[in-house]
Amino acid sequence: MSDARLKILIVEDDEISRRFLEMIFRRSGEDLFFAETGRQAIEVFCDNPEIDLILLDARMPDISGYEVVQRIRMFNKEVVIMQTANVYPDAKEEAIALGCDDFIAKPVNPDRLRTKISQIFLARSGDNCSLLV
Repeated sequence: MSDARLKILIVEDDEISRRFLEMIFRRSGEDLFFAETGRQAIEVFCDNPEIDLILLDARMPDISGYEVVQRIRMFNKEVVIMQTANVYPDAKEEAIALGCDDFIAKPVNPDRLRTKISQIFLARSGDNCSLLV
């Protein structure tokens, strides 16, 4: 990837959570895309194949984040981090098994999220690893 900024799709139906994530990434100048439902997420992602990262809420009003990641994985392997307030003992393992690269519990800790993103991109290719630290 030649552009230094990440292109991030934030999929979140809760306005406060969406604004919080937007605030985190606007400060570092990332290019942001937004979706409030699973169907919108798939549409936005298909219309913007340059997206590098998807922050995906597990529970949305139409289709679940788990179903969204399964559909996206049919045609793309971009980074997906599942986020949810409904954390149960096997939640992370379930998210990873369905195709997510990582999992983070709400409320999201900005530093922890940035670290996770940097670690994933470093492990994949070394690109963008210093962008969010």
